[in-house]
Amino acid sequence: MVKRVVGMGGEMITIEGGEVLIDGKAGLDHWGSGFSTPDGQWAVPPRKLFVLSDQRSLTRDDSRTFGPVGTDCMYRMIFRYPGQVVPAVRPSGGHPA
Repeated sequence: MVKRVVGMGGEMITIEGGEVLIDGKAGLDHWGSGFSTPDGQWAVPPRKLFVLSDQRSLTRDDSRTFGPVGTDCMYRMIFRYPGQVVPAVRPSGGHPA
């Protein structure tokens, strides 16, 4: 599965009226498309991540269904920041892919 990380430990993820809020702030989730459902609120525990599909209206095979996931469940993570792409790394901090 390839999913987008939208929340990290200690954050509160809310879906309200189809919009994803991170700690109550709108406009921080730039990658998802489609109307996000169902409305709800999820507290992300320490060392867990809240992941969402990019095509939110087509699938719910993500943390909306199975809750936050531990980084031990991940094989590779790709970090993307505006203007740059960081190589994939193992969640344990191992070597780049």
